[in-house]
Amino acid sequence: MRVSAINNQKNANFEAKLNITGDPLLSYWNPKRLLPKNAIKRLADKAKTVGTDNDRIYISIWRGGVSEPIPNDFLNSFGFFNRRIKEVYTILSMFHCFPDKNSIDSASEIIIKGSEKERKISAYKTIWKYMDLLGEKFKNA
Repeated sequence: MRVSAINNQKNANFEAKLNITGDPLLSYWNPKRLLPKNAIKRLADKAKTVGTDNDRIYISIWRGGVSEPIPNDFLNSFGFFNRRIKEVYTILSMFHCFPDKNSIDSASEIIIKGSEKERKISAYKTIWKYMDLLGEKFKNA
């Protein structure tokens, strides 16, 4: 038989759940490809320190871009319209739902530009800082 100590600490059970979703149309651009290596595991571990097991943190990350048409009269006459990608960026949407603390946030959308490596690192740091802010906000709540 095992006896557990009675713990009267507020917020004793941590482990908020982290839900990360990616681009629904292109499976190639899943969240693992838009974040640094092992980032999802580290973010999930970080989320466990933020809230209770009823709390949820939702992250959506996908690839976006700006394109322009390529004029080609021959292909255009057959209905083929070619496009050239001018700029690629990462879009990050984050919000949380902490029902025990009556806190439901509206989604904030962030556009991250730069090279592929810069976008990956910046997206990871942005998510990490968001979870840090949530941890500080609900630390004493």
